[in-house]
Amino acid sequence: MTKENNILGLGRRDFLKFSGTFAASLGILSIPSLLQEDKTLFRPPGSVEKPNFLKRCILCQKCVEACPTGFIKTTTFAEGIKNFKTPTLEYPARPELKEQDPATEEEVDKWMEKGNLSENWKTGVLGESLPIFACIRCGACVEACPTGAIKNIPIEEIDMGTAEILEDRCLAHASPGTCLQCDAICPIDDAVIVEEGEPTIDQELCIGCGQCYGTCPIDDPGVAIEMIPEKANRPSP
Repeated sequence: MTKENNILGLGRRDFLKFSGTFAASLGILSIPSLLQEDKTLFRPPGSVEKPNFLKRCILCQKCVEACPTGFIKTTTFAEGIKNFKTPTLEYPARPELKEQDPATEEEVDKWMEKGNLSENWKTGVLGESLPIFACIRCGACVEACPTGAIKNIPIEEIDMGTAEILEDRCLAHASPGTCLQCDAICPIDDAVIVEEGEPTIDQELCIGCGQCYGTCPIDDPGVAIEMIPEKANRPSP
């Protein structure tokens, strides 16, 4: 191969070296991972069950653009070809979360009205000057979706997954009553159960919004909240 007959204008040796480097860089995405369809992902609130979601979603990104908190992101090849460019929910790493601007009282009041959020939630947000980087159940993604891949369902039926407290990391489990941020920020009454100063999460009531994940003060070795998409109970089309 000469410089004239490859699109990069490289000599044969350089072209082969480039090709090998490029192929190696793709090695992190194995063929099975690219072809996977069954990987359970976090989806926007009201998303229909799979595989109907994949059939209805046209990759328009309108829900991503509509989300006021930046919580809805677009998937990459790492989630498989069939999931590529579909919407998912991204729970940020702690440094990224801290870089977000705190919510203003005006924003909180607007979201409370639209998302039917509790006074408990408002007090938790404003009291800690927290950034909002989670689902606030505002319905913007539902309104933006043109195909019905995301349905308008009653708020109490929203289920994006569940949160689970990792007791070995939780401050309140190490020293009861010292930290109940998850209870203060939770928008669902009684979803966080506190007994003798130790919180647990009711898996039936939790909607997977990620508010508790965002407010957990633990940094190292990681947040004391785990978000689990597999437990989501999504509506039929």
